[in-house]
Amino acid sequence: TKNCQNCHNDFTIESEDFAFYDKIKVPPPTWCPECRFVRRLAWRNERSLYKRECGLCKGSTFSMYSEKTSLTVYCQSCWWSDKWNVLVYGREYDFNKPFFLQLNELHRQVPLPALWGFNNENCDFANYVGYSKNCYFSFSIVSSEEIYYSGSTDRSKNCFDGYIVQDSEFCYENINSAKNYRSVYLDDSKENINSAFLYDCSNCQDCFMSQGLRNRQYVFRNEQCSKEEYTRMAAKEMNGSFKKFEELIAESRELKQKSVHKFAHILKSENCIGDNISESRNAWNSFRIQESENIKYCYRLVKYKDAYDVSGAITSEMMYEASVAASHNYFGKFFVQIKESKNFEYSMYGSSVSNIFGCVGVQNKQYCILNKQYTKEEYEALVPKIIKHM
Repeated sequence: TKNCQNCHNDFTIESEDFAFYDKIKVPPPTWCPECRFVRRLAWRNERSLYKRECGLCKGSTFSMYSEKTSLTVYCQSCWWSDKWNVLVYGREYDFNKPFFLQLNELHRQVPLPALWGFNNENCDFANYVGYSKNCYFSFSIVSSEEIYYSGSTDRSKNCFDGYIVQDSEFCYENINSAKNYRSVYLDDSKENINSAFLYDCSNCQDCFMSQGLRNRQYVFRNEQCSKEEYTRMAAKEMNGSFKKFEELIAESRELKQKSVHKFAHILKSENCIGDNISESRNAWNSFRIQESENIKYCYRLVKYKDAYDVSGAITSEMMYEASVAASHNYFGKFFVQIKESKNFEYSMYGSSVSNIFGCVGVQNKQYCILNKQYTKEEYEALVPKIIKHM
Protein backbone atom coordinates (compact mmCIF):
# COMPACT_ATOMS: atom_id res chain seq x y z
CA THR A 1 0.00 0.00 0.00
CA LYS A 2 1.28 3.41 -1.04
CA ASN A 3 0.11 6.98 -0.54
CA CYS A 4 -0.49 8.84 -3.79
CA GLN A 5 1.84 11.84 -4.07
CA ASN A 6 -0.85 13.74 -5.95
CA CYS A 7 -4.22 13.16 -4.21
CA HIS A 8 -2.74 11.69 -0.99
CA ASN A 9 -5.12 8.72 -0.96
CA ASP A 10 -3.81 5.21 -0.38
CA PHE A 11 -3.61 2.77 -3.29
CA THR A 12 -2.46 -0.82 -3.63
CA ILE A 13 0.23 -2.30 -5.85
CA GLU A 14 -0.45 -6.00 -6.40
CA SER A 15 2.21 -8.71 -6.59
CA GLU A 16 1.66 -9.19 -10.33
CA ASP A 17 2.18 -5.44 -10.77
CA PHE A 18 5.68 -5.69 -9.34
CA ALA A 19 6.40 -8.50 -11.79
CA PHE A 20 5.40 -6.28 -14.70
CA TYR A 21 7.41 -3.30 -13.45
CA ASP A 22 10.45 -5.53 -13.10
CA LYS A 23 9.90 -6.94 -16.59
CA ILE A 24 9.76 -3.51 -18.18
CA LYS A 25 12.50 -2.11 -15.91
CA VAL A 26 10.68 0.74 -14.18
CA PRO A 27 10.17 1.56 -10.49
CA PRO A 28 6.67 1.22 -8.99
CA PRO A 29 4.40 4.27 -9.50
CA THR A 30 4.05 6.96 -6.86
CA TRP A 31 0.67 8.18 -8.13
CA CYS A 32 -2.56 6.19 -7.83
CA PRO A 33 -4.20 4.75 -10.99
CA GLU A 34 -6.88 7.48 -11.12
CA CYS A 35 -4.37 10.33 -10.93
CA ARG A 36 -2.17 8.65 -13.51
CA PHE A 37 -5.15 8.44 -15.88
CA VAL A 38 -5.98 12.13 -15.39
CA ARG A 39 -2.35 12.99 -16.10
CA ARG A 40 -2.50 11.09 -19.40
CA LEU A 41 -5.75 12.77 -20.40
CA ALA A 42 -4.13 16.18 -19.86
CA TRP A 43 -2.04 15.47 -22.96
CA ARG A 44 -5.03 14.80 -25.18
CA ASN A 45 -6.90 17.85 -26.47
CA GLU A 46 -9.19 15.87 -28.67
CA ARG A 47 -12.03 18.19 -29.60
CA SER A 48 -11.02 21.84 -29.20
CA LEU A 49 -9.68 23.07 -32.54
CA TYR A 50 -8.28 26.49 -33.38
CA LYS A 51 -7.68 28.23 -36.67
CA ARG A 52 -4.07 29.39 -36.96
CA GLU A 53 -1.17 29.85 -39.34
CA CYS A 54 1.31 27.09 -40.14
CA GLY A 55 4.72 28.07 -38.85
CA LEU A 56 6.45 26.77 -41.99
CA CYS A 57 4.32 27.27 -45.10
CA LYS A 58 2.30 30.15 -43.54
CA GLY A 59 -0.92 28.62 -44.80
CA SER A 60 -4.12 28.50 -42.77
CA THR A 61 -4.68 25.34 -40.74
CA PHE A 62 -6.69 23.97 -37.86
CA SER A 63 -4.83 22.95 -34.75
CA MET A 64 -5.36 21.50 -31.29
CA TYR A 65 -3.04 24.24 -30.04
CA SER A 66 -4.39 27.77 -29.67
CA GLU A 67 -2.63 30.61 -31.45
CA LYS A 68 -2.28 32.23 -28.02
CA THR A 69 0.33 29.66 -26.97
CA SER A 70 4.05 30.21 -27.54
CA LEU A 71 4.35 26.86 -29.32
CA THR A 72 5.46 26.61 -32.95
CA VAL A 73 2.92 24.58 -34.93
CA TYR A 74 3.20 23.14 -38.44
CA CYS A 75 0.26 21.92 -40.53
CA GLN A 76 0.10 18.17 -40.99
CA SER A 77 1.48 18.32 -44.54
CA CYS A 78 4.56 20.27 -43.45
CA TRP A 79 5.16 18.46 -40.18
CA TRP A 80 5.30 15.00 -41.75
CA SER A 81 7.46 16.24 -44.66
CA ASP A 82 11.23 16.48 -45.05
CA LYS A 83 11.11 20.28 -45.38
CA TRP A 84 12.67 20.73 -41.95
CA ASN A 85 15.25 19.00 -39.78
CA VAL A 86 14.26 18.26 -36.20
CA LEU A 87 17.85 17.53 -35.19
CA VAL A 88 18.79 21.22 -35.44
CA TYR A 89 17.00 21.61 -32.10
CA GLY A 90 19.25 19.05 -30.43
CA ARG A 91 21.30 19.92 -27.39
CA GLU A 92 23.81 18.38 -25.02
CA TYR A 93 22.48 16.95 -21.78
CA ASP A 94 23.22 19.29 -18.86
CA PHE A 95 23.85 17.42 -15.60
CA ASN A 96 23.46 20.71 -13.71
CA LYS A 97 19.76 20.96 -14.62
CA PRO A 98 16.82 18.58 -13.96
CA PHE A 99 15.97 16.27 -16.87
CA PHE A 100 12.32 17.35 -17.09
CA LEU A 101 13.26 21.03 -17.22
CA GLN A 102 15.50 20.32 -20.21
CA LEU A 103 12.80 18.20 -21.88
CA ASN A 104 10.23 20.96 -21.37
CA GLU A 105 12.55 23.55 -22.90
CA LEU A 106 13.00 21.30 -25.93
CA HIS A 107 9.25 20.71 -26.16
CA ARG A 108 8.68 24.48 -26.22
CA GLN A 109 11.04 24.96 -29.17
CA VAL A 110 10.45 22.02 -31.51
CA PRO A 111 7.56 22.52 -33.99
CA LEU A 112 4.54 20.38 -33.12
CA PRO A 113 1.96 18.83 -35.47
CA ALA A 114 -1.22 20.91 -35.69
CA LEU A 115 -3.33 17.76 -35.45
CA TRP A 116 -2.40 14.16 -34.78
CA GLY A 117 -3.24 11.93 -37.72
CA PHE A 118 -1.50 9.66 -40.19
CA ASN A 119 -2.19 7.56 -43.30
CA ASN A 120 -5.37 9.57 -43.95
CA GLU A 121 -7.04 11.16 -46.95
CA ASN A 122 -9.18 14.28 -46.69
CA CYS A 123 -9.32 14.40 -42.89
CA ASP A 124 -8.10 17.97 -42.35
CA PHE A 125 -10.81 18.78 -39.82
CA ALA A 126 -10.47 15.69 -37.65
CA ASN A 127 -8.08 14.88 -34.81
CA TYR A 128 -6.50 11.63 -33.61
CA VAL A 129 -7.39 9.83 -36.83
CA GLY A 130 -5.50 7.02 -38.52
CA TYR A 131 -5.86 4.94 -41.70
CA SER A 132 -9.10 6.75 -42.63
CA LYS A 133 -10.70 8.71 -45.45
CA ASN A 134 -13.18 11.61 -45.64
CA CYS A 135 -13.70 12.25 -41.94
CA TYR A 136 -15.08 15.61 -40.84
CA PHE A 137 -15.11 17.05 -37.34
CA SER A 138 -14.60 13.60 -35.87
CA PHE A 139 -12.18 12.40 -33.22
CA SER A 140 -10.41 9.15 -32.41
CA ILE A 141 -11.26 7.42 -35.70
CA VAL A 142 -9.45 4.33 -36.98
CA SER A 143 -9.73 2.57 -40.35
CA SER A 144 -13.00 4.27 -41.31
CA GLU A 145 -14.48 6.22 -44.19
CA GLU A 146 -17.10 8.96 -44.51
CA ILE A 147 -17.43 9.63 -40.79
CA TYR A 148 -18.97 12.90 -39.61
CA TYR A 149 -19.40 14.51 -36.16
CA SER A 150 -18.44 11.27 -34.43
CA GLY A 151 -16.01 9.95 -31.85
CA SER A 152 -14.24 6.67 -31.10
CA THR A 153 -15.26 4.96 -34.32
CA ASP A 154 -13.45 1.95 -35.79
CA ARG A 155 -13.74 0.13 -39.13
CA SER A 156 -16.98 1.88 -40.12
CA LYS A 157 -18.35 3.70 -43.13
CA ASN A 158 -20.95 6.40 -43.75
CA CYS A 159 -21.84 7.13 -40.13
CA PHE A 160 -23.02 10.39 -38.56
CA ASP A 161 -23.14 11.53 -34.94
CA GLY A 162 -21.92 8.27 -33.44
CA TYR A 163 -19.86 7.49 -30.37
CA ILE A 164 -18.05 4.21 -29.69
CA VAL A 165 -19.10 2.60 -32.97
CA GLN A 166 -17.44 -0.40 -34.59
CA ASP A 167 -17.86 -2.23 -37.90
CA SER A 168 -21.02 -0.36 -38.88
CA GLU A 169 -22.34 1.26 -42.03
CA PHE A 170 -25.01 3.86 -42.84
CA CYS A 171 -25.81 4.57 -39.20
CA TYR A 172 -26.91 7.71 -37.37
CA GLU A 173 -26.78 8.42 -33.64
CA ASN A 174 -25.43 5.02 -32.61
CA ILE A 175 -23.81 4.84 -29.17
CA ASN A 176 -21.67 2.00 -27.88
CA SER A 177 -22.78 -0.21 -30.74
CA ALA A 178 -21.23 -2.53 -33.30
CA LYS A 179 -21.95 -4.29 -36.59
CA ASN A 180 -25.12 -2.37 -37.34
CA TYR A 181 -26.42 -1.44 -40.78
CA ARG A 182 -28.85 1.28 -41.83
CA SER A 183 -30.01 1.99 -38.30
CA VAL A 184 -30.63 5.13 -36.23
CA TYR A 185 -30.60 5.81 -32.50
CA LEU A 186 -29.20 2.49 -31.35
CA ASP A 187 -27.69 2.27 -27.87
CA ASP A 188 -25.71 -0.71 -26.53
CA SER A 189 -26.85 -2.74 -29.53
CA LYS A 190 -25.11 -4.85 -32.13
CA GLU A 191 -25.73 -6.75 -35.36
CA ASN A 192 -28.97 -4.97 -36.23
CA ILE A 193 -30.35 -4.02 -39.64
CA ASN A 194 -32.93 -1.38 -40.66
CA SER A 195 -33.88 -0.59 -37.08
CA ALA A 196 -34.49 2.51 -34.97
CA PHE A 197 -34.55 3.50 -31.31
CA LEU A 198 -33.28 0.26 -29.82
CA TYR A 199 -31.57 -0.34 -26.50
CA ASP A 200 -29.64 -3.53 -25.69
CA CYS A 201 -30.75 -5.40 -28.80
CA SER A 202 -28.80 -7.96 -30.81
CA ASN A 203 -29.21 -9.58 -34.22
CA CYS A 204 -32.50 -7.87 -35.02
CA GLN A 205 -33.95 -6.63 -38.26
CA ASP A 206 -36.74 -4.12 -38.85
CA CYS A 207 -37.39 -3.37 -35.19
CA PHE A 208 -38.56 -0.10 -33.64
CA MET A 209 -38.53 1.48 -30.16
CA SER A 210 -37.71 -1.70 -28.25
CA GLN A 211 -35.28 -3.02 -25.67
CA GLY A 212 -33.74 -6.36 -24.78
CA LEU A 213 -34.50 -8.07 -28.09
CA ARG A 214 -32.51 -11.03 -29.37
CA ASN A 215 -32.79 -12.52 -32.89
CA ARG A 216 -36.09 -10.84 -33.72
CA GLN A 217 -37.74 -9.22 -36.72
CA TYR A 218 -40.73 -6.90 -37.14
CA VAL A 219 -41.00 -5.88 -33.48
CA PHE A 220 -42.71 -2.55 -32.82
CA ARG A 221 -42.51 -1.14 -29.28
CA ASN A 222 -41.61 -4.61 -28.00
CA GLU A 223 -44.62 -6.27 -29.64
CA GLN A 224 -44.32 -8.79 -32.46
CA CYS A 225 -46.02 -7.71 -35.70
CA SER A 226 -46.47 -8.96 -39.20
CA LYS A 227 -44.32 -7.42 -41.90
CA GLU A 228 -47.26 -5.38 -43.20
CA GLU A 229 -48.22 -4.09 -39.74
CA TYR A 230 -44.64 -3.14 -38.93
CA THR A 231 -44.11 -1.32 -42.22
CA ARG A 232 -47.31 0.69 -41.80
CA MET A 233 -46.70 1.69 -38.15
CA ALA A 234 -43.01 2.47 -38.63
CA ALA A 235 -43.76 4.69 -41.63
CA LYS A 236 -46.32 6.59 -39.57
CA GLU A 237 -43.81 7.26 -36.78
CA MET A 238 -40.84 8.04 -39.03
CA ASN A 239 -42.72 10.55 -41.17
CA GLY A 240 -39.99 13.19 -41.41
CA SER A 241 -41.52 15.58 -38.87
CA PHE A 242 -38.89 17.19 -36.64
CA LYS A 243 -41.37 17.57 -33.81
CA LYS A 244 -42.28 13.89 -34.04
CA PHE A 245 -38.61 12.98 -34.09
CA GLU A 246 -38.01 14.91 -30.87
CA GLU A 247 -40.88 13.02 -29.26
CA LEU A 248 -39.35 9.71 -30.32
CA ILE A 249 -35.99 10.70 -28.85
CA ALA A 250 -37.63 11.54 -25.54
CA GLU A 251 -39.51 8.23 -25.61
CA SER A 252 -36.33 6.28 -26.28
CA ARG A 253 -34.60 7.92 -23.31
CA GLU A 254 -37.47 6.95 -21.06
CA LEU A 255 -37.37 3.40 -22.46
CA LYS A 256 -33.66 3.15 -21.67
CA GLN A 257 -34.14 4.39 -18.12
CA LYS A 258 -36.77 1.73 -17.43
CA SER A 259 -34.71 -1.06 -18.95
CA VAL A 260 -32.52 -3.58 -17.15
CA HIS A 261 -28.86 -2.63 -17.50
CA LYS A 262 -25.89 -4.98 -17.64
CA PHE A 263 -23.24 -4.59 -14.97
CA ALA A 264 -20.62 -4.41 -17.76
CA HIS A 265 -20.19 -5.07 -21.47
CA ILE A 266 -17.62 -7.87 -21.54
CA LEU A 267 -17.85 -10.22 -24.53
CA LYS A 268 -15.83 -13.32 -25.42
CA SER A 269 -13.24 -12.46 -22.78
CA GLU A 270 -11.51 -14.21 -19.90
CA ASN A 271 -10.41 -12.85 -16.54
CA CYS A 272 -11.34 -9.22 -17.28
CA ILE A 273 -12.51 -6.36 -15.08
CA GLY A 274 -13.78 -3.10 -16.57
CA ASP A 275 -16.26 -2.23 -19.33
CA ASN A 276 -16.55 -2.45 -23.11
CA ILE A 277 -14.09 -5.31 -23.36
CA SER A 278 -14.25 -7.85 -26.20
CA GLU A 279 -12.18 -10.86 -27.26
CA SER A 280 -9.55 -10.19 -24.60
CA ARG A 281 -7.80 -11.97 -21.75
CA ASN A 282 -6.36 -10.71 -18.47
CA ALA A 283 -7.50 -7.09 -18.81
CA TRP A 284 -7.91 -5.47 -15.39
CA ASN A 285 -9.43 -2.10 -14.59
CA SER A 286 -9.47 -1.31 -18.30
CA PHE A 287 -12.09 0.16 -20.60
CA ARG A 288 -12.90 -0.03 -24.31
CA ILE A 289 -10.51 -2.86 -25.02
CA GLN A 290 -10.52 -5.14 -28.09
CA GLU A 291 -8.46 -8.28 -28.79
CA SER A 292 -5.88 -7.57 -26.08
CA GLU A 293 -4.22 -9.48 -23.25
CA ASN A 294 -2.21 -8.92 -20.09
CA ILE A 295 -3.05 -5.23 -19.64
CA LYS A 296 -4.01 -3.08 -16.66
CA TYR A 297 -5.26 0.48 -16.15
CA CYS A 298 -5.67 0.92 -19.91
CA TYR A 299 -8.17 2.77 -22.09
CA ARG A 300 -9.14 2.35 -25.76
CA LEU A 301 -6.72 -0.28 -26.96
CA VAL A 302 -6.99 -2.68 -29.91
CA LYS A 303 -4.75 -5.75 -30.34
CA TYR A 304 -2.47 -4.91 -27.43
CA LYS A 305 -0.29 -7.11 -25.25
CA ASP A 306 1.60 -6.58 -21.99
CA ALA A 307 0.81 -2.97 -21.12
CA TYR A 308 0.05 -0.85 -18.06
CA ASP A 309 -1.31 2.71 -18.00
CA VAL A 310 -1.71 3.18 -21.74
CA SER A 311 -4.41 5.16 -23.59
CA GLY A 312 -5.42 5.32 -27.24
CA ALA A 313 -3.42 2.80 -29.29
CA ILE A 314 -3.47 -0.25 -31.56
CA THR A 315 -1.26 -3.26 -32.24
CA SER A 316 1.63 -2.82 -29.81
CA GLU A 317 3.45 -4.71 -27.07
CA MET A 318 5.38 -3.98 -23.87
CA MET A 319 4.11 -0.44 -23.25
CA TYR A 320 4.00 1.62 -20.06
CA GLU A 321 2.66 5.09 -19.19
CA ALA A 322 1.66 6.45 -22.58
CA SER A 323 -1.00 8.84 -23.83
CA VAL A 324 -2.16 8.61 -27.45
CA ALA A 325 0.20 5.69 -27.86
CA ALA A 326 -0.61 5.45 -31.60
CA SER A 327 0.24 2.19 -33.35
CA HIS A 328 2.72 -0.63 -33.95
CA ASN A 329 5.16 0.12 -31.13
CA TYR A 330 7.36 -2.14 -29.03
CA PHE A 331 8.89 -1.45 -25.64
CA GLY A 332 7.97 2.19 -25.11
CA LYS A 333 7.79 4.00 -21.76
CA PHE A 334 6.60 7.46 -20.71
CA PHE A 335 5.68 8.83 -24.13
CA VAL A 336 3.06 10.76 -26.09
CA GLN A 337 2.05 10.29 -29.73
CA ILE A 338 4.71 8.02 -31.20
CA LYS A 339 4.07 5.34 -33.81
CA GLU A 340 5.87 2.43 -35.46
CA SER A 341 8.83 2.59 -33.09
CA LYS A 342 10.73 0.54 -30.52
CA ASN A 343 12.89 1.04 -27.43
CA PHE A 344 12.08 4.66 -26.58
CA GLU A 345 11.47 6.64 -23.37
CA TYR A 346 10.30 10.09 -22.28
CA SER A 347 9.62 11.22 -25.84
CA MET A 348 6.83 12.94 -27.77
CA TYR A 349 5.52 13.17 -31.34
CA GLY A 350 7.53 10.80 -33.46
CA SER A 351 7.52 8.00 -35.98
CA SER A 352 9.78 5.11 -37.00
CA VAL A 353 12.38 5.68 -34.29
CA SER A 354 14.39 3.32 -32.12
CA ASN A 355 16.58 3.86 -29.08
CA ILE A 356 15.69 7.47 -28.33
CA PHE A 357 15.46 9.17 -24.94
CA GLY A 358 13.89 12.54 -24.14
CA CYS A 359 13.19 13.53 -27.76
CA VAL A 360 10.49 15.67 -29.40
CA GLY A 361 9.31 15.34 -33.01
CA VAL A 362 12.00 12.90 -34.11
CA GLN A 363 11.26 10.70 -37.13
CA ASN A 364 13.25 7.92 -38.81
CA LYS A 365 16.19 8.24 -36.43
CA GLN A 366 17.92 6.21 -33.75
CA TYR A 367 20.26 6.74 -30.81
CA CYS A 368 19.05 10.27 -30.03
CA ILE A 369 18.96 12.10 -26.67
CA LEU A 370 17.27 15.52 -26.46
CA ASN A 371 17.17 15.49 -30.29
CA LYS A 372 20.96 15.10 -30.54
CA GLN A 373 22.16 12.00 -32.37
CA TYR A 374 24.88 9.77 -30.91
CA THR A 375 26.64 6.58 -31.86
CA LYS A 376 25.26 3.36 -30.43
CA GLU A 377 28.09 3.15 -27.91
CA GLU A 378 27.73 6.80 -26.82
CA TYR A 379 23.96 6.41 -26.44
CA GLU A 380 24.17 3.24 -24.37
CA ALA A 381 26.76 4.83 -22.08
CA LEU A 382 24.92 8.15 -21.57
CA VAL A 383 21.32 6.96 -20.97
CA PRO A 384 22.09 5.09 -17.69
CA LYS A 385 23.89 8.19 -16.40
CA ILE A 386 20.86 10.37 -17.18
CA ILE A 387 18.48 7.93 -15.48
CA LYS A 388 20.71 7.89 -12.40
CA HIS A 389 20.77 11.70 -12.48
CA MET A 390 16.98 11.76 -12.64
